[in-house]
Amino acid sequence: MSEGLKSPTTYADWVSSFQIFRDGQRDEELVVAISKGKVPWTKGVAERFTQKMSEAVSARLQRAVDQFGKELGRAQGEENNVVQAILALRRQISYLFRFVTSPTFPDEITKKFSEEIEKNAQNLQNYLLEEVKKGSNSRLIRVVQHTPILVKQPETNEAPIPMGKTKRRIIF
Repeated sequence: MSEGLKSPTTYADWVSSFQIFRDGQRDEELVVAISKGKVPWTKGVAERFTQKMSEAVSARLQRAVDQFGKELGRAQGEENNVVQAILALRRQISYLFRFVTSPTFPDEITKKFSEEIEKNAQNLQNYLLEEVKKGSNSRLIRVVQHTPILVKQPETNEAPIPMGKTKRRIIF
């Protein structure tokens, strides 16, 4: 049984974590580890840290897009396969968001990377829709329109749902 990942606290630890992220290995362990880490946010380290993170996120996003392209090529316009390719890309985009929105990262980093991922996902969606519209398959166009690459996660609502306030009646 392998040992869990160490929570990064130094610049060197973060560089290793970014490499693991880039390679796409141990994703769930990595998210847990970085959420417990500490970012060494000093003036000299901040720029290098941001650069390394940017390189890792870009590489991971590019790999996801490349895989998506391969899966679309194999789909050959078959609706179910196109949906499966979109859903696989959606999972990758979702993981990218989970990574960059870790509470460990400063807010300005989280915002910058989230916006960049969102912009890329939207561009991909628009490109895919334009490519599908070039064909004459209206069903495939609807499939792509109704299967977005980017799905916004709902904001967490910490307020409890009051009991007994539903309109549903149970009849015995």
